[in-house]
Amino acid sequence: MLDLSNNDLQVYGTFMLCKSLQKNKTLKSLNLFKNLIDVDGCRAVRDLLKVKHNFEYLDLGHNRIRSKGLEAIAEGLNHTDNSKLKTLAVRMNFLNDDALKKFMKDCIFSKSC
Repeated sequence: MLDLSNNDLQVYGTFMLCKSLQKNKTLKSLNLFKNLIDVDGCRAVRDLLKVKHNFEYLDLGHNRIRSKGLEAIAEGLNHTDNSKLKTLAVRMNFLNDDALKKFMKDCIFSKSC
C-alpha cells in the first residue's frame, strides 16, 4: 500500500509518480486522495493502469476529476482483460450523473473492466 493522500501532487507529481510505478511489480494499493489531480493527472493514471494490471485498490477521491478524467480512467481499465482492481474510489470529485452513467455503461456493465 502506498498512501500519498493529501500531498498536493497535482499534475506533474502524478505524472512522475505514475511513470515511476510502471515497473513496480508488487504494489497493489495506491491512495491518491486529495491531491488536486485533474484530467491530465487522470491520463497519467490511465497510462499506469494500461501496464500495471495487479492494482486491487485505487483511491482518487477528493481531486478535480471531471467526466474526461473518468473517461481516461475507464480507458486504462478497459485496456486489459485481466485487471485485478476491486475498489476504485472517486468520491468528492466534480462528476455529474452523465459521467457516472457513461462510466458504468462503458466499464462496469460491459464487463470489460
